[in-house]
Amino acid sequence: MKFQKLVKFQVLLINYEIFVSDIEKFQKIPFQQIIMDEAHKMKNSKSKIAQALKLLPCPRIILLTGTPIQNNTS
Repeated sequence: MKFQKLVKFQVLLINYEIFVSDIEKFQKIPFQQIIMDEAHKMKNSKSKIAQALKLLPCPRIILLTGTPIQNNTS
C-alpha cells in the first residue's frame, strides 16, 4: 500500500492481520472512527491487536464480536 498520496475515503474495510502488519502506515491516517470486527480475537490488553489500536490517534474505537469478551481490554 502506498500512503504518500492519501485518497479521501468514507470507509476502510481491512482484516486485522493486515492492520497489525502495517500499523506504522495506518498511524499516518487521521481516522475519525475505527470499527474492529472479530474483536473476540483480542484476548486482553496486551494482545498485539489491542496494542496496535492504542497507537492510533483516533477518538472512537468500536469493537464488534459475536463472542463475549471476558477480559478487560483497557
